[in-house]
Amino acid sequence: MRGTLGEQLPDAPPILGRPHRNVTGTLGLALPRIVGFTPGEHPIETRRVHLDEFSLAGSDRDPIHLMGLGPVLEARLHRVNLSAGRPPIPRRPLTPLFSLTRLRPRVL
Repeated sequence: MRGTLGEQLPDAPPILGRPHRNVTGTLGLALPRIVGFTPGEHPIETRRVHLDEFSLAGSDRDPIHLMGLGPVLEARLHRVNLSAGRPPIPRRPLTPLFSLTRLRPRVL
C-alpha cells in the first residue's frame, strides 16, 4: 500500500464504535448465547487517503487474493482512542446445536 494523506474529515463515520454481536459460551456445559456491545470510540483525527498503489498477496493458507476484491473506492486513516463502552448485554440464548452446526473446526 502506498499513498498520501489528504484533508481532514471533521464528520467521518465511526469505524469501530458500532454495535457488535458475539456468541459466547460455546465450550463446556454453558449454553451459547449472543451478547451485544458497542465499544466507545473517541476520534482524534480522520484524514482522507489518496492511494497510489494497493495490492493484496495471499498464500496457500490465507488465500485473500482469490476473493475477487475490486479497486479501492475510498480510503480513510482513523486515529482513535478506544474505551470499553457499556458492559456486554445478553441478547438471547441459543440452542446447544448452534455449536455443532456452525462452529466447525478448521484444519490449517
